[in-house]
Amino acid sequence: MYAIIAGALIAVSMIFGMKFSRTENKPWAYPLVLSTYPMFYFGFAIYASDQAALMQELKYAIPIFIICIVTAIKNTKYSAFVLSLGYIGHGIYDAVHIHLFENPGMPIWWPEFCGTVDIIMGLYLILYSINLPNKSIVFSANA
Repeated sequence: MYAIIAGALIAVSMIFGMKFSRTENKPWAYPLVLSTYPMFYFGFAIYASDQAALMQELKYAIPIFIICIVTAIKNTKYSAFVLSLGYIGHGIYDAVHIHLFENPGMPIWWPEFCGTVDIIMGLYLILYSINLPNKSIVFSANA
């Protein structure tokens, strides 16, 4: 339960921090944040010296990296929605990770924590994308 509360506090803090610093107006901001999430899993596998887990983590990270690259380059209202699906997808990955394979370096509380952050960020980006005009660019490169 503490991991969920901590994850929620971190996600809300990230959203408000990016909003008030106007970082969320940068086309690379939310894709960059999402692209860091698989790195934690890589670190857990490296910490455990488990090459098989690292290879599995790399395999599952590829779709996340593709979503991040595409949405950072093509930054439209629909890109924000696709990016939100990337966050939610990673949250689902957190929930089912233990059923896919074992990463012995991952803390037992990590899936709850990271999944909470992912889902909250994804839901925020869905609301963000819904509130944008249809043909506008989501992020301003000049902001």
